[in-house]
Amino acid sequence: MDVFFNLRTVGFAILALGLTACANLGQNGPLQATNISERHPITVDTQAATLMIDVAPDSVSLSDDDIARIDGFAARYKARGDGPMVMSIPTGAPNRGAASRAAAEVETRLDALALGARDVRLSHYRASGAASNAPLILSFTQHVATPSPCGNWSQDYAFNPRNTASPNFGCAARNNLAVMVADPGDLVAPRGMDPADAQRRDDILERYRAGETTQSERSEEESGAVSQVNQN
Repeated sequence: MDVFFNLRTVGFAILALGLTACANLGQNGPLQATNISERHPITVDTQAATLMIDVAPDSVSLSDDDIARIDGFAARYKARGDGPMVMSIPTGAPNRGAASRAAAEVETRLDALALGARDVRLSHYRASGAASNAPLILSFTQHVATPSPCGNWSQDYAFNPRNTASPNFGCAARNNLAVMVADPGDLVAPRGMDPADAQRRDDILERYRAGETTQSERSEEESGAVSQVNQN
């Protein structure tokens, strides 16, 4: 009995060691939880985006090229702008009259692009008296994402008994994320929500209280029927 008990005890001890080894393999092997965002961080900084529009003293309106540049800059602001867009108007320059007319035209163009007084701020800067073509300056702040560099080959890939992740693991994916994200500001904090449509909400509640359907009406063109093409 003593011998049988000792053998059984040894067997349980071996089994426990095996289970412990498996548990360690899970902690140090492929099942190990790796925080890729901490290992390969993406740095998000703010950067000024600037558009300069030269204004000749005898200019009466913006050129087609200027309008195209303003449109592109406005689209970039809508996608990545943080805070208002600032339009700086030169003062003290020979083209101050033309610059004022151009500034009014730019405001009208931005308003047509759904950028009104809430989004655009006006300011003035002192230009040199010799600057006959002192520019209008449009600027805004945007976020820029900078990933950590890849290429850490310090680990011996031919010898990894603990089966741990390599130093480069996840680096390429993080670099791709930094390049492809539409607005790096989203990596810092979520965007704000648009205000609720109170009128629509009240309308739905009134229909609910009256026992009416609250779903949107479907037009005659909308149908859930299966196409009859090639049914025969």
